[in-house]
Amino acid sequence: MLWLGNLDMKVVVIAKPGLFADALRHWLRALFPGFQVLVCPASGTRARHGKQVPRLALIDVDDLPKGNLGSEIRKFRERSPSACIVAMGSPAGREFASSLIRIGADAYLPKGHDEGKALAIIGKALMRSAKATSAASRSSASRSAISARHDQASRENPYRLTPRELDMLELACLGLSNLQIAKHHNISAGVVKLHLHSAYAKLGVQGRVQAIRIVEHMDAIRSLHLKRVDSAGTLLNFLLPHMSHERHSKGDVLFRKGDQGNAMYYVQKGRVRLAELDVNMTDGEVFGELGVFAPTRVRTSSARCEGPTDLFKLTADQTQRLCFENPRFAYYMIRLIADRLVEERAGGAG
Repeated sequence: MLWLGNLDMKVVVIAKPGLFADALRHWLRALFPGFQVLVCPASGTRARHGKQVPRLALIDVDDLPKGNLGSEIRKFRERSPSACIVAMGSPAGREFASSLIRIGADAYLPKGHDEGKALAIIGKALMRSAKATSAASRSSASRSAISARHDQASRENPYRLTPRELDMLELACLGLSNLQIAKHHNISAGVVKLHLHSAYAKLGVQGRVQAIRIVEHMDAIRSLHLKRVDSAGTLLNFLLPHMSHERHSKGDVLFRKGDQGNAMYYVQKGRVRLAELDVNMTDGEVFGELGVFAPTRVRTSSARCEGPTDLFKLTADQTQRLCFENPRFAYYMIRLIADRLVEERAGGAG
C-alpha cells in the first residue's frame, strides 16, 4: 500500500504502487506540496494513521475485498469523520459510483481520467466537504460565537484555512491575478483556482471580492503581509497593476531640483543619477518618494538617466491612496524613508 502524508493538509492515498499511484502522487504534489512518502501494508494503515485525521483520503477500491467495500470505507469514516473521502477504481458505471457514495465516500474518481479531470473531481469533493464542515462548525458554535470572537486563536485564523489557502488569499489581497499567483509559486493557474475555491467554501462566499473583504483584516493575513514587506519582488508584483511603464534614453531628465514631486519611481533596468545627492539608483531601487511625501512636495535633487533605462512610475495621488488602502505598502514607505534619513541623505531620493 502507498501512503502519502502532508503536514499541512494531512492527505492519505491508499493504493497499490504502480503507474496510476505514481501519476496521482505527481498530480497531488502540485496541489499539496511537501509530501512525505511511506509504504505500508493495508493492515498497517490504521497504525500509520494514528490519531492524525487527514483532510483528504483517496482509497483504491480495486484493492479492497469486493464483498467488503462498505465495511472498509465505513471503518475509515469512523476513524476520520471529518475527512473528505474519494474512492478510486476502474470505471464501473454510475450505479457503482452512487453505491460508494451511499456507504460513505464523498466522490468517485475513475482511474481512466486525466490530470485535469481527476483534480477537478478532487477539488469539488474538497469544496463540498469544506462546506459541510463549515456549516456543522457554525451550527455547533452558534451559542459561543460572541465569546469566540475574542479568542486569540479564532482571530488569527477563524475559518481554519490551510497555510496554502492563506498564502493564495494573501497574494490575492495584494492584487495578484490567478496567473500571477501561479507564476509566483511555479504551479498551474488551475491549482491556484482549486485552492481559492476551497477557501471560498470555508468563508461562505461566492467569489474573490467577497473573500478579500473578509480576510484582509485577519491577523493571519496581516502576518503574511509583514513577512513579505522587505521583498522588493513581491512589492513590485503588488504595485505593477497601479504603475505605468516608461522607457528613457541616456541623458533624459526625469525631474529637476525645485520641481513639484508628482511621482515616485522603481528602476526595472538601468541607472538614474541624483546629481545633488551624488547617488546612483540602479535595478530594483525606489526613488522620488520624499518629493511625494514632503509637506511642500518639492524635489530636493535632479534625476537624470545615465543610459537606456526602464522605469515603473507611480503618481503622487496613487502613492498616497495606496498608503491609506494597504498597511503593508504604508509600512514599506515608512521603512524606506527612515532608511534614507538614517543614511543621512538629508534630501532623500528626490
